[in-house]
Amino acid sequence: MGNRLAVKINDPKLFHLVVLALRDRGVSLTEGVAEVTISDTKGDIVVRRIEDIEPGVERAICLLKGKSLYDELLIGIDTNSDELTVAVLGDGELLTSAKVNFNRIEEFIQHVINVYPHRVHRIGVGVGNKLGEFTYRMLTTSFDAERVDEKMTSKNNPYIRVKDRDVRAACAIALRAARGS
Repeated sequence: MGNRLAVKINDPKLFHLVVLALRDRGVSLTEGVAEVTISDTKGDIVVRRIEDIEPGVERAICLLKGKSLYDELLIGIDTNSDELTVAVLGDGELLTSAKVNFNRIEEFIQHVINVYPHRVHRIGVGVGNKLGEFTYRMLTTSFDAERVDEKMTSKNNPYIRVKDRDVRAACAIALRAARGS
């Protein structure tokens, strides 16, 4: 991502936190003319509170890609370990992945849906084991989730260039959910 973003925030603590969040996402700032501005008063994205930082940063990244929203946000959940592996894809690109405790999965999914700007989201749950079935049933009480067959999801795939086996499986699960498994 190019250096086309500026941050114009007067509060030093908030400014610092925004810059750190951008750096964590691999976005650097411009010293010249910016295509996207994050500000605490007016601009493309307004960030006035700490709670605004993560959604503001993700919206800025989306704008830098030339989009106001991702057309499709895919969330894949691999259930092959005690900690679930979640992959989040925006229009087919891996945005983030995380290890999430089963007891916090609903909260995490809701957070993802709230943070990443999108038109439609799809959630796929790998159901190759009892934990997967249980996770799927639990999530369907709050979300529209799809059961996804996990066969061959963690094998090397030329279309998913992710080294971590569980993240690769979660990506494949998300993509399978998009096509209706």
